[in-house]
Amino acid sequence: MRELAEYLLLDHNKKAEYLWANGISIINLKNNQSFNLYSLNTYYVEVVYTATDNQIIDIMPFRRGEHLDKYLYSHLHRSTRLNKLQDCNKIPIVGKVWGNRTNKKTVNTL
Repeated sequence: MRELAEYLLLDHNKKAEYLWANGISIINLKNNQSFNLYSLNTYYVEVVYTATDNQIIDIMPFRRGEHLDKYLYSHLHRSTRLNKLQDCNKIPIVGKVWGNRTNKKTVNTL
């Protein structure tokens, strides 16, 4: 197991090899670039890729801070959107037509 200080001393290729062999993928974000967050031992590693040809731009290990914040914000934003979609699915459905008959059905709102 490599600690953060030891991992920082590795060259770019060795960091990537060790990460692929031992890291756990957590989340992927995409905009102009692709960002992958991994858990590795007692720290996180962010891998930044180009959007066009998927080439690695940077490998940044860290424990906390603004690198982690963007992933937390993205996850919270995504969870909020999913909760809103689930809430929309809990409204009563009345008069839905299947074939030639009308079926009145109410969805349980818990």
